[in-house]
Amino acid sequence: MSDFQAIAKLPAEANWKRMIDSIPIKNEAAEVIEASGGCVQLRVRNQRPGWHRGVIALLIPMRRSRQVELDELGSDLWRACDGKNRVAELIERFALRERLEWHEARLLVTAALRSLIEKGIIAISMP
Repeated sequence: MSDFQAIAKLPAEANWKRMIDSIPIKNEAAEVIEASGGCVQLRVRNQRPGWHRGVIALLIPMRRSRQVELDELGSDLWRACDGKNRVAELIERFALRERLEWHEARLLVTAALRSLIEKGIIAISMP
């Protein structure tokens, strides 16, 4: 069971608090290609699914890696993922910089973090 599946089974309040206290960590296998104009481009290795073996692997070629270009928020979050900053701290920084209410910033930051997780760029360390 993944961390997210375990969190989904918790009561809503406990789920929310654990998410805010979690620490995003960079995928060390992600390689920075370019960091210009405030945005970061990364090369991320693709994980080969279990069924992609033998004859199927010959018939259906698969790229070893893919490139991902992050927007400004994604780039800022990527840079801030140092294994020390909690999600709550990232939300506070974003809220101050963009002059947003904390809950508005929370929605934007958590959505961006979810996208980075789905792309395999970061992982979440749960308290």
